[in-house]
Amino acid sequence: MKRSFVRDFRAFLPACLITFLLFLLCSRVYGIFPCGSQSIVWCDMEQQAVPLLQQFRMLVRSGESISYSLLNAGGMEFYGIFFFFLSNPLSLLALVCDVPADLLVNLMVFLKLALASGTAAIWLRRRVPELEFPMLSLLAVMYGCSGYGLFYYQNLM
Repeated sequence: MKRSFVRDFRAFLPACLITFLLFLLCSRVYGIFPCGSQSIVWCDMEQQAVPLLQQFRMLVRSGESISYSLLNAGGMEFYGIFFFFLSNPLSLLALVCDVPADLLVNLMVFLKLALASGTAAIWLRRRVPELEFPMLSLLAVMYGCSGYGLFYYQNLM
């Protein structure tokens, strides 16, 4: 058990770090937060994800119950919204980080895609154990940077 965990972690960590550093490099080149002032937030993220993160932060910090919120449309149950849009563990970063929600979403996207690379590395390590480490890392990073991940990065669920 311990040996399997160590092998998985040795595959997971480099893939995560390489993907995260790749996105940091891109953010540096294009001036995207955290290396600049631009944001990748647009369209549905600007209209749904960011306001929901802000509302979630306000509800929890004000001590209001998330079972029923009066913050919009005369009141609504917030559990459905929470479980559909915000139940991703990365959404909890909104509670501990005082970064504006639109900038926090940039970091959440980077982390989400880095974690996708890491979990792909674990899957590859278990599925194809004879795969050499450089190829495993390359395939995992390619998965994290795939068109699917980049095209649907707006979906933080």
